[in-house]
Amino acid sequence: MLQRNPYMPAVLPSAPKSPHRLVKGIVLAGVHDWGGCALDALLPRPLAPVAGRPLIRYAVEWLRSAGVSELTICSNLPARRLVDALGDASDGVTFYQDVMPRGPAGCLFDAWSGSEADAGVLVDGSTIPECDLPALLGEHESGGAALTVVVREDSGHVRATDFQPPAGIYVASPSVLEHVAESGYVDLKEGLIPALYDRGYRMTTYGTAGTCPRVTGVASYLAANDWVLERNWMRPEELDGFEVAAEGSRIHPTAQVHRGARLAGPVQVGARSEISDGVTLVGPVCIGSDVRIHDGAVICRSVLWDSCEVGGEAHLDRCLVAQGAVIRRAARAVGAVLAPGCAEVERSGRRKVGTQAVPR
Repeated sequence: MLQRNPYMPAVLPSAPKSPHRLVKGIVLAGVHDWGGCALDALLPRPLAPVAGRPLIRYAVEWLRSAGVSELTICSNLPARRLVDALGDASDGVTFYQDVMPRGPAGCLFDAWSGSEADAGVLVDGSTIPECDLPALLGEHESGGAALTVVVREDSGHVRATDFQPPAGIYVASPSVLEHVAESGYVDLKEGLIPALYDRGYRMTTYGTAGTCPRVTGVASYLAANDWVLERNWMRPEELDGFEVAAEGSRIHPTAQVHRGARLAGPVQVGARSEISDGVTLVGPVCIGSDVRIHDGAVICRSVLWDSCEVGGEAHLDRCLVAQGAVIRRAARAVGAVLAPGCAEVERSGRRKVGTQAVPR
């Protein structure tokens, strides 16, 4: 016996079909530190560098690459911080300051108000989209859906009854806005979707074979860096200002890598960083700008933010080293967040964050 998809009502209201002439892009970049995530304690998640670029930039550039020109970022962060993080990618972007939390559906309503767009694409700012947006919009249009939820087909052989994790990407038709309150918090999964379903609107899922990494904590943040570095490893033609070393690693032209250093696997070294003699880097390893790594240090599967320093003979594996941290000589750390206040860090900063194990 076939089971009906709960997102597809048996009786569907008719929906007019017309070519999409204007698409509204909306990126959710709200920041809420509940105190349980070491990553959020260091830096607002949308600003965390992934392979040397702020996380939010991936969503913005994904929308831009598909021709989305009307784009709004919803966040409770100061717009100036977002502009600085995006750089030239902020051109033409409008910012909606979500002072009182409105929730994903509330932000969809507020950001879309006044627009004549035929469809809205809502993207979680902590997601790296890996999805064919024109194809997604085409299926949303042809299916006459009010809302399309992008899901990851991780197993490669997903059946209709299998669990399909949301990828943090949604396409909405203007009709859904009629069911979002003009004030107060309105969730998407627990508020808008049930309301649309109860009213008989058609909702569909769009499966993508793309990975669509989503950062929810330290472990997924490190995994996202791994994924981007490995993807870049397979695309040597996309240098983005870096040069490819003999080992296949990406080195910024202003960085200095001693010829006695050993680099293996996907490794990225940022601007003005110095890698000393006898250093071993086993990828995926991402090193930010103005980083110093001294003689004999061994770093595996880790991310080092800007302006940090690793002492000689230190051994780090699967670690996140925060900006400005100075790791003492011969320190040993596995699966840790290393920030001012840690035993492995020589000097303290304003905000102390103890060593925290990375969840497996």
